[in-house]
Amino acid sequence: MKRIIFILFVLSTYLSHSQTNDSISSLKTFTKTTNKIIKNGKFSHTNHIKEISQIRNNENIGDILQSQSTNYLKSYGPGNLSSISSRGGNAQQTSLIYKDFILNNPLNGIVDLSSIPIAFFNSMNIIYGLPSSNWGNGGLASAVILENNFDNKPGRFIEYGNTFGSFGQKTNYLKLGSNNAKVQNQIKIYKQNFTNNYTYYNQNSEIQEQINSGINHLAVMAESKVSLNKKTSLNVVYFGQKLDREIPPSLFEGLTNAKQLDNNHRVFLDITNIRNKSKWSFKSAFYDEKNTYIDSVRSINGYNPSKSFINQLEFKTIYQNNHNLTFNLTNSNSSSSALNFEEPVQLNRSALTGSHIYKKNNFQQLINFRIVLNNGEIMPLTYSYALSKTINNKLLFLNFGRVFRLPSINDLYWDPGGNIELSPENGYSSDVGINWCKKVNKTIIKFSSSVYSRWIDNWIQWQPRANYWSAMNIKKVWSRGIETQTSFFTKVRSFSIQFNLNTSYNMSTNTGLFNGEESLLNKQLMYTPFYKTVANTTFSYNNLNLTYLHNYTGYRFTSSDNQSYLPAFHLGRLYLSSDFLIRNQHVKIFYKLNNLYNTDYQLIINRPMPLINQEIGINIKINK
Repeated sequence: MKRIIFILFVLSTYLSHSQTNDSISSLKTFTKTTNKIIKNGKFSHTNHIKEISQIRNNENIGDILQSQSTNYLKSYGPGNLSSISSRGGNAQQTSLIYKDFILNNPLNGIVDLSSIPIAFFNSMNIIYGLPSSNWGNGGLASAVILENNFDNKPGRFIEYGNTFGSFGQKTNYLKLGSNNAKVQNQIKIYKQNFTNNYTYYNQNSEIQEQINSGINHLAVMAESKVSLNKKTSLNVVYFGQKLDREIPPSLFEGLTNAKQLDNNHRVFLDITNIRNKSKWSFKSAFYDEKNTYIDSVRSINGYNPSKSFINQLEFKTIYQNNHNLTFNLTNSNSSSSALNFEEPVQLNRSALTGSHIYKKNNFQQLINFRIVLNNGEIMPLTYSYALSKTINNKLLFLNFGRVFRLPSINDLYWDPGGNIELSPENGYSSDVGINWCKKVNKTIIKFSSSVYSRWIDNWIQWQPRANYWSAMNIKKVWSRGIETQTSFFTKVRSFSIQFNLNTSYNMSTNTGLFNGEESLLNKQLMYTPFYKTVANTTFSYNNLNLTYLHNYTGYRFTSSDNQSYLPAFHLGRLYLSSDFLIRNQHVKIFYKLNNLYNTDYQLIINRPMPLINQEIGINIKINK
């Protein structure tokens, strides 16, 4: 890891001083691309979370999704495995996207959101519903898109962050970078040490201290973007992680020494050429991910490596000023020699995607198709249609189409339990909604709402058998609901108020079962709350900011027959920060009080979450 980081950074620094000051503005003239239009929420419900690295640089992606969106976070505890459920879907039905590549692990089809630090990224877009499938396999429910755009200000800069918190938390963040007209480069280093011996209420309602829960996390991201000429750019990113964490016991477990080791390396390459109104891109990614799970008490020693090579060729063009046409050809090859496979396994998947956007005046229309070749077998065609129209500051949108998700490697080949006879999940999805914005003087009011419905057949789920669990197509699921976003901002002289409210109602039920258990029909899916609400209010005066965040999560069933459940809960959080200058350098100090009401709650049954806790930190940015 260190050698790769050093080579990337030295190379980028050398190029930044050896190139002439040629403008790269011509590379920024082509902006009306399909993905950008979708991310801007023109055809679906979209949640934009900006400046996430400045919110709380010691947190991870899972923390932000839990506190800033209506997604349901399924977490085993701070720093441990976290995944999200969107619109009643499971973790495999949400894709995490970076540089237009899906980061979901090819073995289990999910991303451990606790392992992705937000300090590496500038913003996040959550795309709900059908348009999320535009990025490929897995986006049946939503797509979470991470971005880390360069600071275009010329010169060099250093950014440093340090956070101390309850339960032995120590987090350090360092960012170095340099920019000129020809080359932009940056390197980010994140390190977190966490004894994580948090307090919680045990089954006897007594305060207890968590055991075997320590975390050591080191992550590095190095990126260079070079303007080769006025029309061509090269972007290279390395993202590496080493994560060593203990796995705490559940409420009813005894002593444990379970431990998980993750060693991940990801490299991204993007070569883009822009000519007039067309754009060619070649993108390539390589993932080398190793996961080791050790539990000597249960005599478990699991080693789960995987490698993935992904190549994309994309062509985009604008013609007649009203038509945006995109073609994308993608090939991915994933392999693994995990101990639970009888022999090394390999998946080869290719996809051809085509998109057409027509835009005229206040009307936009999207037509999309996707053809997938899975290990030489042609999969059913997926398609979508979406339109939007702006009327008096109101954007009305509608989309519908077919969705599709292929099984993961573990679903097919894990021994025991893998099932090579699995059919892909498939179904139909539709959305209708409105976005509205009103500005009066220094007051801005925004409102958006979406009503959705999604039908999924051949839902894949692991089910218990005599001596092991097995992957099976077990049911049909109908998910429907409504989501809203409301925001208000006003400013009077040096004082401002910002209020945001996100709400969701979701009903996801079994409408058909393949195993004949009639008692489970029309039951709400496990860990799918009917209601979730997130609200935050920020009061600002000059450089002082006070934010109160409130999270309400409704009850969640923990059994398929809906006979057991986790109760609803409220969480409160206070966040106080101050931004100021010291010798023209930016300094930010902050204080957080988490779980303000000392709420006793669980996100996964028998996995208690921390009681009240606090953090204090500082961020410094120096420009040269």
